Amino acid sequence: MSATKTDLRAYWLIRRGRFAKKKKVYKQVAAVVFDLTTAIYVAALVGYIGMSLFLTGNITEELAPFFTFVEENASKGYLLLLSVLPIRYIVRSFQHSGILFSTSEYQLGLLPFKREKIWAFIYVEKLLKLLLFFGSLAALLILVTPISSSLIISYLTLFAVYDLVMTVPQWKLFQQRFWMKAGWLLLFILSNLTAVILESELIGIIQLVLIIFAHIVILRRLFMETNWVRVTELSDYYIWNMLVVSQVSQTKFKKKKSYSILQNSTRRKRSFATKFSIYHRLWQLYLAKNLGVIAQVIGAILLMLVAFQFFEEWIYYIGMAIAIHVYTALCANLFHNRFQADIVELLPWDLSMYKRTYFKWMAMGGGLLFLPIFSYFIRHWDVWAPFQLVFIISVFLYAYHVNMDKTIILLAKKSGFLQLREGLSLLFIILVAISHILPVISLTAIGIAWALYFQLQNNNENGPKSIN
Repeated sequence: MSATKTDLRAYWLIRRGRFAKKKKVYKQVAAVVFDLTTAIYVAALVGYIGMSLFLTGNITEELAPFFTFVEENASKGYLLLLSVLPIRYIVRSFQHSGILFSTSEYQLGLLPFKREKIWAFIYVEKLLKLLLFFGSLAALLILVTPISSSLIISYLTLFAVYDLVMTVPQWKLFQQRFWMKAGWLLLFILSNLTAVILESELIGIIQLVLIIFAHIVILRRLFMETNWVRVTELSDYYIWNMLVVSQVSQTKFKKKKSYSILQNSTRRKRSFATKFSIYHRLWQLYLAKNLGVIAQVIGAILLMLVAFQFFEEWIYYIGMAIAIHVYTALCANLFHNRFQADIVELLPWDLSMYKRTYFKWMAMGGGLLFLPIFSYFIRHWDVWAPFQLVFIISVFLYAYHVNMDKTIILLAKKSGFLQLREGLSLLFIILVAISHILPVISLTAIGIAWALYFQLQNNNENGPKSIN
């Protein structure tokens, strides 16, 4: 028996054992949740109703305008997606290696089996799963929708190709330090903004060619400086974090505690010069631990803001309103959760100082989100563009401070009424969504700035100062 067949047989033994174990767990969950007889009758009833509606109804005809709209805009946005998709994999590289190389595969590599071949088997398995998934999805969409088969196949082929060629760069990028990942992310964002401003379709094609070339080059030194501990820990988490099981058992799967990206920084080892430095350090530690969630949310918002530039004007303004609402809500949630972790949960702290030091970090993320907004107004520059930019920034700051003040009142357990401010915040966000109809709305930025100044002055004088 050849060495390759021996390695493949050992790998298949591990995969079969893992599949059998998961199957056993899912059977136990199904036995707890479902009654077999009832499940069969319910499935038959739902299937009968679904087929009846599909065969006798006019669902496809009623949705024809929607499918036409999707097909027209999808045709325009294909090359945009070609340049935007790499950002998704760079964002994922903060918390995912692209290949699920678990502890079992690693231990197999310690035996007389080649780790490179085991990695290749996982890669081929991923490829086969991609072909099966996208092939089935393409057949389903072609069968049930009037969208042209060529468009469906071209889009799904694009997703499959990027899943294939970005696996190796994502694996290598996963091993790098945070600043390296952030640098590549910023580079691709700027590349996409350049493509949007210049309305060039060539940049996306150049990106794909360079990625394929990088894929080939990196293969030669794939396992150099590999952090196997982190790779296997996160792979184990993703493999065994079964959502259905955790929901039924009310047990959350937690990742093993990992070292902060700032753990080895010499600057962090210096003594605290001021009180401000203490709060700054606490935010560093907390945000570094939650970097994956923050990167995913910001990445999703960025993708939305870039993609919406190629739709109708009113869609982009709604996208800006959604971005402001989602990001300010994220800021408030992170601020609230900070006081439920580590030593901060037990000791009293100055909330006003926490808010001041927190704003610096959240302004970085907000500035990143405003890059595609700036590029949009540069492409659609007119006499109202400066006023609208100031208006949107003012609404963002006002909504941010309203959410933060509400969170501080809840944390300090103080009395306070923010219904008027919350109502104004929601009204301003709605005005952002409809300001393309009446650009004169942007002149209300003066009133928003005044309201924000009054709010901050009132907080400094009467706001809660500490949490016990």
